[in-house]
Amino acid sequence: MIIKIFFILHYLLNKNNILVRILWIFLIAPYRLINLIYGATIPIKTKFEGIPILPHGFHGVFISKNAVIGKNVTIYHQVTIGSIQTVGSKHVGSPRIGNNVIIGVGAKILGGITVGSNVKIGANCVVFNDIPDNAVVVGNPGKILKYIQND
Repeated sequence: MIIKIFFILHYLLNKNNILVRILWIFLIAPYRLINLIYGATIPIKTKFEGIPILPHGFHGVFISKNAVIGKNVTIYHQVTIGSIQTVGSKHVGSPRIGNNVIIGVGAKILGGITVGSNVKIGANCVVFNDIPDNAVVVGNPGKILKYIQND
């Protein structure tokens, strides 16, 4: 229930109309309170194409404000989807996550990379390279273990 309320607030706060501007303080307070209670950081500017599935709630989830999250994405606790802003790094930017992706507990997805659709990312995996569709990624650094067959 709290997840639905959070994403309704997220949706409303991204609207740019006069009613939202008038009600901003009443909308932003519960939004930030949810982030604080759960130790999460999910900025208002983060783009969600659908409501993600959070089986363990928001606990320790960090998502960059410039990240783009696809539809039907499952995000477990302690996941970081973060930007890299280091000058000279080949991975500068924020991740783009495709549709139907499962991100395991404690996984870190870093930099201006693209994670394809139907990807499974293992627990505590660190990903900083592009991942094609239908891949299973594990390890630190993340390596493609296999590809999922689409029947």
